[in-house]
Amino acid sequence: MTNKERIQDLMNNGSLEVLLKLFTKIIGKDALDGKNGGYFTIQYLDENNTVISKKLNSILAEKKEKYRCLSTEKASRLKRNLTTGHLTSYESRNPESTVIIEKGRIENWGHWGGAVLINKNFIFSFSGFPELVDEAFVCFLGFKSGLMSKCQLGIIKKRRIDNPYLDIIYQELTKK
Repeated sequence: MTNKERIQDLMNNGSLEVLLKLFTKIIGKDALDGKNGGYFTIQYLDENNTVISKKLNSILAEKKEKYRCLSTEKASRLKRNLTTGHLTSYESRNPESTVIIEKGRIENWGHWGGAVLINKNFIFSFSGFPELVDEAFVCFLGFKSGLMSKCQLGIIKKRRIDNPYLDIIYQELTKK
């Protein structure tokens, strides 16, 4: 299966919803802090700066714009920081930062973790769950889609030692 086919499979046919259910079963529903969904973003590392975003499950109406914007912001911020060696948006997190929503509109939403370099071609990002769960969820999606290797998952886990959800999914996904 090509990367393009893997992305299409992930974004279509209810795959995200099925994987969210499996992820929730592994980490426990309490980790989601009562939240049901958010926005998933794929940032291609290509010359066209291709970005695909998709809403996943239900989101409170007043949170839709915020989660959509933060999901794309996390991915684009990580892309900008790849040259400094960052592998996750958590490495450039700043809860006090502002986010440009549109020309002339800035919000104090902060810069958060939740985007991860999946491989040399893609960054996955999610916003909607607690920050550490967002980060673990995109790693889970990357691995389950076949786009993230066990080695890359291990590198992220070692770098992000303070994320217990990464430990849980790593153990579950790599057991034989």
